[in-house]
Amino acid sequence: MLTDPGAVPRDAIAATEDDAKVDGFCAKCDRYKPSKAYHCSKCKRCVSRMDHHCPYTNNCVGAKNQKHMVLFLIYCNVQAVYALALVAYYGGYRGYLYDEGWLALVLTALLGVDGGMTLLFTGTMCRRQVISMQTGIGTIDRLKLAKGKPIAGGTPIPLSSIFGHTVLFWPLPLDPDFPPEVEAEILGFRCPRVADEHREPLWRPVSQETGLLSGEERKEPA
Repeated sequence: MLTDPGAVPRDAIAATEDDAKVDGFCAKCDRYKPSKAYHCSKCKRCVSRMDHHCPYTNNCVGAKNQKHMVLFLIYCNVQAVYALALVAYYGGYRGYLYDEGWLALVLTALLGVDGGMTLLFTGTMCRRQVISMQTGIGTIDRLKLAKGKPIAGGTPIPLSSIFGHTVLFWPLPLDPDFPPEVEAEILGFRCPRVADEHREPLWRPVSQETGLLSGEERKEPA
């Protein structure tokens, strides 16, 4: 709910010079927009590698918090399987609950229903997240493909670009530890530092008439 999904800040610029030539500008939030970002109408901002806006957390799922989303679904699936195993073992195999009265049977039945519904719901969502990592096509991408529109995804996402650099931290609910040298590549943007104040920005508007970057001159063939 409070995590940064990879929102593009107002002072963001292209991560590389190649990105500056192909990426664009978001007229809705008035800032640089990487090619792998979508604008969220709910949050009123662009989010890098946005998968969808989650109504339950009122936050987007993007490049910097997809790990939390995946781990949450895995935790829920483990809890649901454990609950169903308890119901099957104590209520079915061992038959302990038949000696505990009707209240124990009702509570056990409710636990079984809750575990089954949780596993069905979060299991489906977890499957979609796995497919998203394997194909690079998220929820918004699938909706756009169904309408025949171009998408920002389509490239498989390495696990290190979701869970971080340190494998030991992958199962833990910690923010992904992206190395500074690759974080800009993962997010598709970087923020200028104080040392870069006099450096020419990587992103420049493209002229609609000539197709050249601002300040770039057309080179005549020799």
